[in-house]
Formats: sequence, structure tokens, C-alpha cells
Amino acid sequence: MKQKMRPRIMYFQPAHIPVLDDAVMIAEDLVSDHFSLSSRHWLRNPYDIRTLDQLNRWEYPGSAYAHLVRYCRPLGAKLTGADSITFYRVCLHDHNILKKTDRGRKDILFPFLIYVMTHELIHIVRFSFFNAHPSASLKKDAEEERVYRLTWDILASSRIKGMDDILGQFMSA
Repeated sequence: MKQKMRPRIMYFQPAHIPVLDDAVMIAEDLVSDHFSLSSRHWLRNPYDIRTLDQLNRWEYPGSAYAHLVRYCRPLGAKLTGADSITFYRVCLHDHNILKKTDRGRKDILFPFLIYVMTHELIHIVRFSFFNAHPSASLKKDAEEERVYRLTWDILASSRIKGMDDILGQFMSA
């Protein structure tokens, strides 16, 4: 009996991490500027970023480039008034991102990661300000459409090399 070959999962390599770090900083600045956020917003709405090899089994749905997980702490578990009740985790799917960016070619990977992170950070802003937590699939689709449109609005006017190509692949004006 012939065994099925499992596709090889690609993970970010050490050379990809500084590209990710730079993309996150730019995405956070772009989103903060668009929504007129202070740095305190991100302190009140903390998030972290995990790559594929750091994800828990339940944090991995498969086909997306990334997704957001919202964790909540019971109010009684707060230690101080500065503690956040909500914590967000951006879960990156390295293999899907690397496949889309020619195995992480920097000139494609960098603008693509800015796109992905901008999209996920917009979700955090909408969740924190507008309580935009979709509970039904119809609401989820409408929320995704709003986030795609905001991502377009923010990134279309940026002067990031390669961004026009990225936006052209995913969005229409």
C-alpha cells in the first residue's frame, strides 16, 4: 500500500524574525496613527505574537495567514487596576505566509507581514473600542469586510515598497 506524503510544514527561520519585528513596529504605528491611538492603548489592550512553532494545538485553524485569539481573565483575578482583563494573541501561520511570499523572500515578506499585522491590529482596535466581537457567521463576514476595507484605507496611502502588489492581490479599491 502506498503511503500518502504529508506536505512539509515550513517555519519562520531566524532570518525572518527581524523582518517580522520591523513589520510589527510599522503596522502598529500605521494603525495607531489612523485611529489616533496613544501608546497607552496597546498597554490597556496587550497582545503578543506567536509563530507556528509556538502555537498551542487549539490556536491553529489551518488555512489563514494569521488569526487572533482573545483571552479573558476573570475580573477577580486582576492584581491591580492596571491589569487588563483581555489579552490578545496574534497567531501567525508561517507555512501559509512563506508559501505566499516565495519562501520568505524579504522584498515580498516584509510588505506582506505589514499587511497581515495591520489587519490583525485593526481587529484588536475594533474589539477594544467597538466591541466588534462577531458571534454569528453573518456578523463575522461583515466584520471581516470592515477590517479589509480599513486595512486597504491605511495601507493604500503608505509608501511602503511592494505594498501596491500586496494590496492588488487581496483587495480591490
